[in-house]
Amino acid sequence: MSTMQQAETEKPSNDEHVGELKAHLADAKLATSKEHNLTVLQGLKPYRKAIGWSVMLSMAVIMEGYDTTLIGSYLGFASFNNTFGNQVVDGAPSITASWQSAVTNGAYIGEILGLQITGYLVDWYGNKKVMTGATMLMIGFIFLSFFGKTLGIQLAGQILCGIPWGVYQTVTTVYAAEVMPTNLRGYLTSYVNLCWVIGQFIGSGVLVGVEGRTDQWGWRIPFAVQWIWPIPLIL
Repeated sequence: MSTMQQAETEKPSNDEHVGELKAHLADAKLATSKEHNLTVLQGLKPYRKAIGWSVMLSMAVIMEGYDTTLIGSYLGFASFNNTFGNQVVDGAPSITASWQSAVTNGAYIGEILGLQITGYLVDWYGNKKVMTGATMLMIGFIFLSFFGKTLGIQLAGQILCGIPWGVYQTVTTVYAAEVMPTNLRGYLTSYVNLCWVIGQFIGSGVLVGVEGRTDQWGWRIPFAVQWIWPIPLIL
């Protein structure tokens, strides 16, 4: 028998391939059925590590909820207007309507970009590297918001910060849906939204603490608080 004929006889037949595929499908169907039959408490123990990672990963969304609260509230802060005011109304500095709209909506531009590119980046590099890279970029972009003393720099800072926020929104939700059993996915994906609300509560508390300040630290301190989150997330 020739070498070619021997190789052909050793190759698995199409029937064997079909049989293996059917076996894999049957196993997947059985696993899915078992997941559906699990109660919430039964799902907590075997998936506790996955739940922990999903909970910690979703905390990145707190940063988005926090910052979106800041920039909208700053427009009514004396400290922010004293630094960035480009018109005078009733004897007090204020920001024109066009710049108010630009600064408050700048983050959404960045978020759209982040949402669009995340799928490609995750396919190329994986969730872990993409989340780590986005968080490291976030550290640098906060510097623009913290040190910027013109509305143009503040707008640029919001747009750039929006890109990692778009990454956070995508990766955290998809991760929770992928690694969780079906009976827990609803809870963990909803937790992502809860983190966003938690961020808003924290932002409101910080703003109350600095609302009486009229110097530049009245708006710089809340921006600086954002540096609390990235390092623990990366670690």
